[in-house]
Amino acid sequence: MKHAIKTGYKLLDTAFIYKNETEVGQAIAESVEEGVLKSREDIFVTSKLHSGFHKPSKILPAIRHSLNLMNSEYIDLYIIHAPWGMKPTEAESGADFPFTTATDETGNDIFDDYELVDVWAQLEKAVDEGLVRHIGLSNFDDDQVRLILSNCRIKPVNNQIELHPWLDQPDSVQFLLDNDISVTSFMSLGRIERTLDSKGKTLVDDAIVLEIANNHGKSPAQVLLRYQLQRGVLVIPKSATPSRIEENANIFDFSLSENDVLEISKLNKPLRSCHFKDRRPSKNFPKLWLSEPVYQ
Repeated sequence: MKHAIKTGYKLLDTAFIYKNETEVGQAIAESVEEGVLKSREDIFVTSKLHSGFHKPSKILPAIRHSLNLMNSEYIDLYIIHAPWGMKPTEAESGADFPFTTATDETGNDIFDDYELVDVWAQLEKAVDEGLVRHIGLSNFDDDQVRLILSNCRIKPVNNQIELHPWLDQPDSVQFLLDNDISVTSFMSLGRIERTLDSKGKTLVDDAIVLEIANNHGKSPAQVLLRYQLQRGVLVIPKSATPSRIEENANIFDFSLSENDVLEISKLNKPLRSCHFKDRRPSKNFPKLWLSEPVYQ
């Protein structure tokens, strides 16, 4: 994370379930101490509400817990990680916020769903109390976003969704942008062990992507990230390798042509990799996803 900050990254994306909020806070503090950052204000931090903490009375304490882990006075953007709610496991002594969620005797998840508008109302309170500066969503389909928009006092500023050329979601992107909700793409490059076509090929091995990358003297990853930026989508590439952290940041010295963008957009299958099929019994599962091939 410190290398990313030194490279010039201005946003760190974390979540309670990632188990790295403490490390995020340490990286920021050390970067300030070393003069890489002038202050906490120089970096934007996104964190997320764990699905096990959707009970309204649990939400503000969960946010304060994340703030304590990061040793920070505020979170720039706090989003609901997923619309479905899970029953948390019984916490160990002294641990009020377990990472794991409960299962029944057959190993199936136990859901603990609350009304999404009630969950959202608690995030609005977090803004009122200065715990977070902005609030948003993740893995919400368009109908669920409409539900929040129709019942909110503070609008969501962002929806973080799986987005890559094999799951292009042009209608959802346009719907969000039309409602002044920014879009963040997770898995912009796909995920090697999940995002495979019928021949077992990954997105970065796609012939069209490779040809465009070769034409620009860039890597397939750089082309895929640039594609999202040019359609107005934010990207949060993940890597622990310093050279790839630098490569992923080096996407501002070229542009894709209109034809490049068109050819990449034609790759849409759609193929959702983070399909969360085991979450379908939740009453809050995104119903609009169910028309996609992976659920058939």
